[in-house]
Amino acid sequence: MDIKATYNCDGYTQLEFEFKGKKAIALLPPAEIKNGKTIFKPEYFGAFPDLQLEFVRRGYTMIFVSNRNRWGTDSELADQYEFINYCAKELDISSKVITIGMSCGGMMSVLLAAKYPDCIEALYIDAPVMNFLSCPANMGDAPDVLESMWTEFENAWGMTKRELLLFRGHPIDMLPILVNNKVKIYMAYGDSDKTVPYEENGIALEKAYREAGISHLLYIDKKAGVDHHPHGPSDIDFAIKTLNIRDDVLVIAGDNVLDFSLVDFINYAESKGSSAVMRYYESDVQKLSKSGVLTINDSDLVLEMQEKPLKPNSNWCCPPFYFYKSKDVL
Repeated sequence: MDIKATYNCDGYTQLEFEFKGKKAIALLPPAEIKNGKTIFKPEYFGAFPDLQLEFVRRGYTMIFVSNRNRWGTDSELADQYEFINYCAKELDISSKVITIGMSCGGMMSVLLAAKYPDCIEALYIDAPVMNFLSCPANMGDAPDVLESMWTEFENAWGMTKRELLLFRGHPIDMLPILVNNKVKIYMAYGDSDKTVPYEENGIALEKAYREAGISHLLYIDKKAGVDHHPHGPSDIDFAIKTLNIRDDVLVIAGDNVLDFSLVDFINYAESKGSSAVMRYYESDVQKLSKSGVLTINDSDLVLEMQEKPLKPNSNWCCPPFYFYKSKDVL
């Protein structure tokens, strides 16, 4: 590694070097707390740095390499993958990274996870561009998208808006791969975003994980009244801990008031040695049509789950109480 400059900063060391003619940066934690884990920021190195710096303060090494364009072209993703592996060897850190992807960086995170899943530990994505028809093509309702953004994309990808209509390389097109690989994601967004509206972008990820039954792998941080900026999680400490879950997880969804203990449910799951969902017998078809409905076999194995079915396949209602073993969360 040909180091061009070294800076001793507040609690970490910043290295500047070149990789394939591109400017590269690494933030190193003090040696005594280095944990060997890696944070990769695909774009916008200096923007909204609080999260990346907090990771470094906790022992992570953060790496960054500049891009020739910010629109996730194959050549840029290939360079990022090669860079991650290069840094893993040179800096003695993990080749599996947690990305910090903001806006276009979130888009790159999703594309990188789909194309090179072996280098991904988890994703932090913030107001991610998921649908090129929304941003930068501005075919939806995104009043703050600039025409210059489309010009950038057109130059990077070499396609017209008409050709984009038939393009099947949008980040949203990669969601089946992320679902299949059960990629852990923390997604933050502002509900007043006028550049990358959630309803045209991030919501597709939320829907894909929910429909696949892996919503426990996706934490959604909705920031009320926030536009595209500022980026960053509502709670940095919570975000870091969420991206590093290593324990069994009990999920209690909805606004339920409990009049019973969950101890028996947890003990049941532990006795089975597997993740588990709760069920109870419901005779009222109208209530079943407003709930999750399970089909199970004689060994209590879930064969199918229907979400608010018009014609329920059974009378087993599934309330939103789930116990996940750590092996199913990671």
